[in-house]
Amino acid sequence: MPYVPAREELPEQSADATLGFPASFPAEEQEPGLATVAVAVAVAEFTGPVAGEEPRHELVVTHNFLVVRLVSEALDAPKARWWAPTRPTRH
Repeated sequence: MPYVPAREELPEQSADATLGFPASFPAEEQEPGLATVAVAVAVAEFTGPVAGEEPRHELVVTHNFLVVRLVSEALDAPKARWWAPTRPTRH
């Protein structure tokens, strides 16, 4: 997981449910590791000004969580505002 918000970054009424999702993964899968590197590389590659004078148009085919991070970077949004892995299911 590239980013897990701190409790204080989340609305009080949904913090437990939101933080319960990443806590359900094994500890080694909760480590940022390669996911953080992959997001940083994508943000560097696909955001910001384009080098040179030629316009650049690229199609990025990826997982929806990376798209969320790219949009978050473009909007300069707080990371916790865009972190929503799933909605809790009620049974």
